[in-house]
This record gives sequence, structure tokens and C-alpha cells, in this order.
Amino acid sequence: MVEDSAETADPIVIKKYANRRLYNTVNASFVTLDDLHKMVKDGRSFIVHDAKSARDITSSVLTQIIAEQESKGHNVLPDKYLRQMIKAYSDGVGPQLATFLEQSMAVFATHQKNVMQQMQ
Repeated sequence: MVEDSAETADPIVIKKYANRRLYNTVNASFVTLDDLHKMVKDGRSFIVHDAKSARDITSSVLTQIIAEQESKGHNVLPDKYLRQMIKAYSDGVGPQLATFLEQSMAVFATHQKNVMQQMQ
């Protein structure tokens, strides 16, 4: 959870093709959502572009990774929270919610790091 110095490095560019294949432009190889999940866990920064339009679709792909984890039984996001999040899109408070969530996760990561240090 704690951000690594690799997160601040230039992000790896991943291209997503119409056939849903993901291509790592640094390694010149196709990758899976599991590979991207491992990159996130390892603190490797990446961005995902639609190969045809060059539009940044990183958030969409990260959401797919979360959905995949949720479907495997790693339920971190309660139904009530997800419903509130969907409602936030409708209410137009997405940008404020995004800022709040980023700050909350940063505080959580710092707290987690402190707890781990105290346990050692």
C-alpha cells in the first residue's frame, strides 16, 4: 500500500487494443490484468492508452483489476459504499470524491506503514 520510489518514475506505457489485449511498450510484450495487478503491488507506475484513440484509460483498467479481485472473493468494497459511489457520479461530485479518496488512502498508507514499523 505504501507508495514506492518506483511510483514516481516515468510510467510504463501500456496500449489496449480493440481485441482487449494489453501491450507493454517497454518490454514489447503482451500482458494480462494479473500482470498489471502485480505491477501495482510492486509499486511500478503505468498508464494505459487506447491503441486506436490514444485516450488515457488507466482508471478503467484499474477498475477492471479491482472488479476481478472482488469477483475472486477479496471483498474490500462494501455494497453500500459502491452504491454511494455510483450515486456520486449521478450527483456530479466525482472530482471532490476522487480528491477525498486519494487523501484518505494516503493517510491509510501512512498509518499502515507506522503500524508495521511499530510491530517490528
